[in-house]
Amino acid sequence: MNSHIANRVPRTRRTPVVWVAAILCLFLLTFAAYRGWRAYRIQQLISELDWANDRDPRDRESASAELVKIGLPAVKPLIASLRDSRSEVRTRVLGTLVKIGEPAVGPLISTMREEEGKPAVGNIGFLTQKALIEIGGPSVRPLAGLLEDPSENLRMEAIAALGQMKDPSATAALIAALKSPDAGVRSRAAFGLGKTKDTHGVEPLIAALQDAEPGVRQQAAFALGQMDDPRKIEALTAVLDDPDPTVRAAASNALQRK
Repeated sequence: MNSHIANRVPRTRRTPVVWVAAILCLFLLTFAAYRGWRAYRIQQLISELDWANDRDPRDRESASAELVKIGLPAVKPLIASLRDSRSEVRTRVLGTLVKIGEPAVGPLISTMREEEGKPAVGNIGFLTQKALIEIGGPSVRPLAGLLEDPSENLRMEAIAALGQMKDPSATAALIAALKSPDAGVRSRAAFGLGKTKDTHGVEPLIAALQDAEPGVRQQAAFALGQMDDPRKIEALTAVLDDPDPTVRAAASNALQRK
């Protein structure tokens, strides 16, 4: 009898392991099925953004709202749809990415990197940049990170994007970029600060009037001309004696804008 009991114990102990394995397999199959359904649903919703489809405009709004609710899993398929030849679809896709917001930033930055150096035809780098600009604040730090990228094009695209963002953190990033070892970045940063018209940039731009590169000094003078701040007058007047004629001309024009 003891032998009989001993033979039964291991089988009894193995039974929960079998059930756990079965439940785990069922969970994995269910999860895979859900992911497959979700991928299909995302593509279906993206197709409903097509303005050419004979649908009630409210259906397109509903599709966009559902994609926003799905969030991150919808981002990469949406980015791929920015290649659509129809501008109406691209516009709707772009708007949906902007509504998704921060979760879309990382994939959009990655796409900018992937598209760098590719031919203009089919290049969605511009549209991803535009989405990042419209998302605003959450995009600032990742864009500022691109200022250290080995690609000059990416550095220039990032600084251009920061210059179009009406966000205090973007202004701070541009001010920091005025100290970049890359004269091109410094020049674009000065130009970008002028576009923001944020007076927090006045003192850093005045300092940039002493930059070793004439191109940076020129852009700093031009940017100060966009600022409504009396602090610029004395600094720009001093630059009228700059050894570079383009800098002197920029300072003169800036003073006329006062």
